[in-house]
Amino acid sequence: MTINNIKKQFFLETKRFYIRPIKLKEANHNYLGWFTKKNKKYIEDAVDKKISINYLKNYTKRNINEKNTLFLAIFNKKNKHIGNIKFLKINLKRKISNLGIWIGNSRYLNKGVASETLGKCLEFLFDNNYIKIFELGVAAENKSAQKLYKKLGFKVNRKIKSKYYKTVIKMVLKKKNIFKK
Repeated sequence: MTINNIKKQFFLETKRFYIRPIKLKEANHNYLGWFTKKNKKYIEDAVDKKISINYLKNYTKRNINEKNTLFLAIFNKKNKHIGNIKFLKINLKRKISNLGIWIGNSRYLNKGVASETLGKCLEFLFDNNYIKIFELGVAAENKSAQKLYKKLGFKVNRKIKSKYYKTVIKMVLKKKNIFKK
């Protein structure tokens, strides 16, 4: 199995949302509207940057074409793009991946979207034996993200200094720990 094959077959549905690979047409004004000062403060790719539609299109295209990245879009049942999940630095031989999630549409924050959608993706990748270990970094001050990751079973691995944040907490999830607090 290759990442391209996974991309071709990837479509997940939850009770309230569906998740599929992002398309270039989704790099639009809806997506651009997510980049408010408050909403983007924990998005490392957006810190200290003026995000334009051209930047967003180039960023999206680059991530779509990246061979070790699975860049996904989250949609509500009315087909509105509300967030993204990105699995990056995927190594299918070692069965390891980094990840990030952003619920960009602020009306969907604190409503369980991240838990529901990321949980479904993790379950899919574990159940199909594509990935056994997930790693991520989260700003120490981003308490809600830390709560989400712990709820999904992630464990704190170490703390490091960061260019953008005072401290980043590195977390890891192994198959045996999924959904265990």
